[in-house]
Amino acid sequence: PYTPPLPPPPSPPHPSPGSATLGCLSGEWNLVSIDYAPTFNACLPDPKQRFPVSELEVQAAFNSTAPQVDTVERLGSNLLSDVWTAKYVLTFGVVLSTMVSYTLLMFLEKDAFLYILIAVVGAVACVSFLFMSLSAATLLSVKQFDFAIINNLDSRLSIVEYVDLALPFLGCAIGAIAAGFIVYVVVWRKSLGVAVLFLNQASMVLTNYRLLTYIPALTFIPLVVVFAVGGGVTLYASAYASERMESFEWHMVYRAAFLFFVLTMLWATLFIVLVVRCVVSMHVCAWYWAREPRGAKIANVTLWWSLKRTLRYHAGSLGLLALLMPLLYPVRILENVLNAIFYNPPSPTSSTLAYRPGAVCQIALHGVTLRTAALGAHQLKLRNMEVVGRCLGASGSALLAGSVFTVGFTVTAVVFLLHVFASDVYLALVPAAAAAATAAAINAVFFTAYAEAIESILQCFCEDMERNDGSALRQYFMPETLKELILYKMNPMPDQSQEDEKFSAEVKEERRRKREERRRRKEEEAGGGDDDDGGGY
Repeated sequence: PYTPPLPPPPSPPHPSPGSATLGCLSGEWNLVSIDYAPTFNACLPDPKQRFPVSELEVQAAFNSTAPQVDTVERLGSNLLSDVWTAKYVLTFGVVLSTMVSYTLLMFLEKDAFLYILIAVVGAVACVSFLFMSLSAATLLSVKQFDFAIINNLDSRLSIVEYVDLALPFLGCAIGAIAAGFIVYVVVWRKSLGVAVLFLNQASMVLTNYRLLTYIPALTFIPLVVVFAVGGGVTLYASAYASERMESFEWHMVYRAAFLFFVLTMLWATLFIVLVVRCVVSMHVCAWYWAREPRGAKIANVTLWWSLKRTLRYHAGSLGLLALLMPLLYPVRILENVLNAIFYNPPSPTSSTLAYRPGAVCQIALHGVTLRTAALGAHQLKLRNMEVVGRCLGASGSALLAGSVFTVGFTVTAVVFLLHVFASDVYLALVPAAAAAATAAAINAVFFTAYAEAIESILQCFCEDMERNDGSALRQYFMPETLKELILYKMNPMPDQSQEDEKFSAEVKEERRRKREERRRRKEEEAGGGDDDDGGGY
């Protein structure tokens, strides 16, 4: 029998002009008289209605549409979409951070003191501004800086309350960085001279090998590939996960893909940095353990030779170290806290404390396995804790100041440019965080060579001090500039007048000891003679 075709389903009524505000078509056809606005790629009632509508109707429409929007899932996915919205501003941030890092590198190559001055002052200024932008309105009731951070999140969403609550605490954490640098300048002011001399020594080594030209290019190209490919796939997976909310299986697949690519990007970044550090360490170790004149003896150590040797013999160890470092980092912090609370010295056999970038120097110098290198570097530093603390602490803090200045200056510029070119972002803090991560990576590109050069020189020096004593048969390998740095700057010779007083005191003490010895011997002889006389016939 003939069956007539089913009529097409009735089309929903066309929304009123007010319901298409800002291109957002209402999904609640029974409330077409209400204006809707896009929020997190969905629709919520617009707080400002163009037509007379009761508050109860607006609240009823909000209650029916908010559950699919007011979730942590949708918040995270759409905040990440701000990165794509601000892509042109972030591109400018990449260029700006590159220029700042290169300028700081030039200052450090010419004069380490001037570099430290610019880095510390700039870091304190930029970080203080970000602290005032995030926390001044809440903690200090100062609203002049409240305009800086764009916040277009819908205040009616419950999840936004936690974001607003967290921002002032984030500002306090950033402000603590500025306070830390001020304390560094005040407390470590005597060690700044050691940092200047140590950084100048590293500059000399890196300049002789022309590593300040090759290493940034060797690091920058693979990192650009990692961030371009990994970042694009990560954003794609995050967006697809938020769109597949109706299918739990596909939603979890894309969420797992998002997490996988984030972790892969982290591992790849660490692996590239460790490979570059191993290349630098090979050059520095070859320079240190060559007798004067060093020029002819280190001519065969080229960039291609060290890179080929690193990838051929040490890629597995460096890849495993890049995997273990982020996994052991929280445990290392906990162990350091417990040691500080209970006044326990660091354990020389602790794997948690051993697997750090310092193991790269032992791998490059001795060609040993990762475990042997990690424990060897850790125990070497423990045996020479005073020298390591002063040299590595002061120099590392100076490099950290440069990194913080680069990040702070870039983030400040991005925050202001968002007001002009991307004011429709939900929360300016997310593009700012992306700019901060990119700026930190770019700064690491330029200063990785310095970080590893300082580490390698220090470890080589410690081994040199343990193997040799400066005698004719066991002379030190360290150059004269390093001898001056360590033996005189860190352990200065005492004043001559103090030496004379000390010598006079030693002479008097020796004379007193000899008088006491003669008196005691006479008394023993006298006592012994009486006993012999009394016992004889």
